[in-house]
Amino acid sequence: MDDRTERKPYDTDLSDAEWAIIEPLIPGGKPGGRPRETNIREVINAIFYLLRTGCAWRHLPHDFPPSGTVYDYFSSWTRDGTLKHIHDTLRPGKTDESAMRTLPPFVWIGSWAISRWLKLTGTGPAPAPRSAASGPGTCDSKM
Repeated sequence: MDDRTERKPYDTDLSDAEWAIIEPLIPGGKPGGRPRETNIREVINAIFYLLRTGCAWRHLPHDFPPSGTVYDYFSSWTRDGTLKHIHDTLRPGKTDESAMRTLPPFVWIGSWAISRWLKLTGTGPAPAPRSAASGPGTCDSKM
């Protein structure tokens, strides 16, 4: 499967050098399952696009894989620790300083974006406590 697409690239798309760093960290397809048809590089491009722009899942541009597919990979990689592994591998301090200077700028952005997601989902450092009354569909004020 070709990793390159025939679309106009976004600013958040991975270069070949960036993909070479991330590709080995992505888990393979499920054993015994059908061969993967989804372009995983495009899934990563879509995730970086979403994290950088802050758009809603359903508002991902149509030239990325379907938003449901991207969300499924994102959710799975959050649950199984893949995103945390990518973050931990790329974050500053995990390699010597001279090696960090050679990493492309996306590593810092990607590491920040993944760190942000881990905090928001509660799979990273402990989130701030929330009151029992707050949350979706609730109102803190009395009528």
